[in-house]
Amino acid sequence: MANGKFVIGNVDLFPFVGTAAVTGNIELSGNLLAFQQTSTPSAPASGAAVLFYSASSVFARFPSGDTSNLVTAPGVTISNDANNRLTTAGGDSTLNGEANLTFDGSDLEITGTLNVSSVIHARGVPSGTVAGPGSYLALDANNKVVVTASSGGGTVTINNDGNNRVTTAGGDSSINGEANLTFDGNTLSVQGGVVHKRRSISSTTTASVSDYYVSINASGDIDIRLPDAGTLTAGQTYVIKDEGGNAHLHNIAISGSGSQTIDGLNFILLNSPFAAISLYTNGSDKFFIY
Repeated sequence: MANGKFVIGNVDLFPFVGTAAVTGNIELSGNLLAFQQTSTPSAPASGAAVLFYSASSVFARFPSGDTSNLVTAPGVTISNDANNRLTTAGGDSTLNGEANLTFDGSDLEITGTLNVSSVIHARGVPSGTVAGPGSYLALDANNKVVVTASSGGGTVTINNDGNNRVTTAGGDSSINGEANLTFDGNTLSVQGGVVHKRRSISSTTTASVSDYYVSINASGDIDIRLPDAGTLTAGQTYVIKDEGGNAHLHNIAISGSGSQTIDGLNFILLNSPFAAISLYTNGSDKFFIY
């Protein structure tokens, strides 16, 4: 039943009860009242659809016999809802308002960690003002990261500063220039003692990349195997010493890795008490005695 003006084509219909077949557009001025349908209407002919009201919902019946509920779905409930919070899926068909992720229309604010697996691009920003060569990252008054044309943040003070001095940490957030340790780009000058790593062994062992002094205290025959020269830096050295003084009693052999040689030999022997040998590598496939 229609309350108001109901126009089909060029025909005005006033209060109407029953079924109206319409071809074309329906213009409605006022309210359209649909009364409860006690039974599902028959499927219409091909190319048509029947609208009817039943059980507090509006339905459409199609020629195939299918019926669809046309009532709008209920509103979505957002957990932890608050102004400007971005929402994320809860994994159970729910939405959650993220307190640590907000957007007010201008600023995106993240409280926590931003993990980036690719690249962040800042587009349309003029060079030399807030981005580009000569620009810097800084914190503004609200502790937000911004790009600025000013370097801001102060200078570093080096105690005992001097030309070519190597700096060391002072242990109290200070930096010290070491007068006895300098480097001019070519030569490292040490005006003091130098301490090298010392490793003591008593059985067959492969020297490590970080070894320097290898001290031997043998109670039986022993083999010192050098690392693969390709894993070392050209010029890297080893000093191997019979500290126990037993080389005349036990074979102390020093060998290269695989087919690598020491002065062209596969191995050398220390065979006199307290004997020692100094070696360096070409960083590729050989060791040399010096």
